[in-house]
Amino acid sequence: MIFIFLGVNKGWAQNPALANQKGEHLVQKGDTYYGLSRLYQVPVDSLQRWNGTELKAGTTIRVKSLAAVAATEKVKSSPESLKTEKPVLPANVPAPSQTEATSQVNKAETTALPDKAAQRVMVIPFDPALYFSDADNDIAWQSDMPKQKVRYAFRTQLNASLTAPGFETINMLQGSMPNEEELSRIYKAVTYSYQDITYSNFNPVPPPKEKGLKAWLKNTKSKVGLPAPETPVAVADDERKYYGVQLTDSAFFAALHQQNQSDYYLFVNQFEIFTDYTNCIDRTTQNFVRNFRVHYSIFDAKGEIIAGNKVLIPYVSNVNDISKIMKENLPKIANRILADLPRPQPVVEQSVAN
Repeated sequence: MIFIFLGVNKGWAQNPALANQKGEHLVQKGDTYYGLSRLYQVPVDSLQRWNGTELKAGTTIRVKSLAAVAATEKVKSSPESLKTEKPVLPANVPAPSQTEATSQVNKAETTALPDKAAQRVMVIPFDPALYFSDADNDIAWQSDMPKQKVRYAFRTQLNASLTAPGFETINMLQGSMPNEEELSRIYKAVTYSYQDITYSNFNPVPPPKEKGLKAWLKNTKSKVGLPAPETPVAVADDERKYYGVQLTDSAFFAALHQQNQSDYYLFVNQFEIFTDYTNCIDRTTQNFVRNFRVHYSIFDAKGEIIAGNKVLIPYVSNVNDISKIMKENLPKIANRILADLPRPQPVVEQSVAN
């Protein structure tokens, strides 16, 4: 599994020395910020902050931080780097290949000098196979689009909404070349299951508490050692559970972190649209409640979960214009998810002494 993940898209495997000594890149026809971010291991947010949002072929843009460029120049100009003799290795130790040497240099540079001016959040959108909806026929018909594209529209737009203020966001669906191959590898390297909700310590909203007679009965029964008088429900309907992701391999997560140096990893695990036919808002128009439910998990840089929960947004079933649906619901979902992140801490770009 680890070997497969490390053999990722060619852009990440290439040498960042493709940029000139000043950390610049000559824009070619077909270049996108997403592709360049993968090539040079720099977030799209950083590239756009340095160069603006538009790419024009034939122009030169900055693809490395000034601190990284200065550090490279300092190493090249140091007395040790001017020595021409090669180190003598023991006879039984083969010299590293050019590829291995380059890989070691790139790893050291990435670890020692992560190119970021703010904390990073990497957003992993939901697997299209984990989308469930009983409304796609109506939405597709009203929106004049193929039914099979409805899930991808929600996936793309929700992902775009998950941009945390104050953070750099690594968005794997951003740009014209979404990296579905890379995402497929990530999906295969994790597992999903229903888990107890993990409430974020950074979100001031307290967990919901039971009220009234039901809470009193539950508390009374627990004191005398008897089971709570609850009707068994399916795990999927248990309000205390959410559909969470599990990082099954610590080495896999370490490799992911080494490549992007994110501080937080936000997984959107499952997206659901279901109609509640038991509650009708307007019986004359058969206007029922349509629910949007999104399950998500947030991990820190060590792979420890800091939040795992689900968002439920009720809506009306007689609105089937997908643009209107997304505009009125997805920002609410995104804001609730992002509220579980800590307050952003600025990262001052490192300076290098002369």
